[in-house]
Amino acid sequence: MACVRANPDLTISPAANQSITAGRSVTYTLSVKNNDNGGCATGSFNLTAAPPGGWSATLGSTALAIAPGATASTTLTVTAPSGVADGIYQTSATATNAAASSYADSVTAGAVIYTVTSVSVAVVTDKATYSRNQNVHITTTVNVNGSPAANMPVNLTIIKPTGATSNVSLVTGAAGVATYKFRLYRKDPTGTWQAQANTITGGVTGSGAKSFVVK
Repeated sequence: MACVRANPDLTISPAANQSITAGRSVTYTLSVKNNDNGGCATGSFNLTAAPPGGWSATLGSTALAIAPGATASTTLTVTAPSGVADGIYQTSATATNAAASSYADSVTAGAVIYTVTSVSVAVVTDKATYSRNQNVHITTTVNVNGSPAANMPVNLTIIKPTGATSNVSLVTGAAGVATYKFRLYRKDPTGTWQAQANTITGGVTGSGAKSFVVK
């Protein structure tokens, strides 16, 4: 079998922003999957990290040996400088196939330095009224200290008129927005439903809700 290479998959855990104070560190887990086919030998994948200016980033291992189809992990520890201003700081990490550098993947780790004074969550739906068997598109927007907050965990709860609930975990994107498509089924109850969302950072909680009607 001929060797066919593919871009690796690099994932990070946790994916949401991690809140720390100035001068402290936060550690993530980086996982690399080798997507080369079975005709390729075990590959070596080089890991690099690019922190913000003044920050430091330390990798548990800078190279991982991974067989085709397998996954290996290491740590990424990001440390904030003392006296750094409040804000969201992004560190990028990249995994590159050492034998073929054009095959690579990158992720971003978000560290939050905050004296949090306010957290707001806005919830909207694409329509006010739906019929059964339609999709409800729910958008949540998170602002921290008045600015859009990326990589924020959002807990979304959809409450039926009967009181039954559906729960889902989301993470906001670059504009502080997380979206979810909820499917209404033929046997779902009619009446007023509600989508509730909440998040927490720096010990401050924000929440929002939006009602919609199913006929």
